[in-house]
Amino acid sequence: MTATPFRLLLLVDNAGDARLARTAHAEHAPAEFAITRVERLADALARIASEHFDAVLCDLGLPDSTGLATAQAIAA
Repeated sequence: MTATPFRLLLLVDNAGDARLARTAHAEHAPAEFAITRVERLADALARIASEHFDAVLCDLGLPDSTGLATAQAIAA
């Protein structure tokens, strides 16, 4: 039986950072993560409202939000 992958929402606007996160997960835990990437807080909130994620890994400097406001919006 195959385990259900851990659903991770990757909220980062920098393509290089996103590639680094995906590579690290692939090297250390292949097939254990299903990663969905978005670049803006607004897109993340829309995805969270319509899909289930086990965790959110986010950049705190986004085009439409910065710092603690990003984390607070996701937690709300």
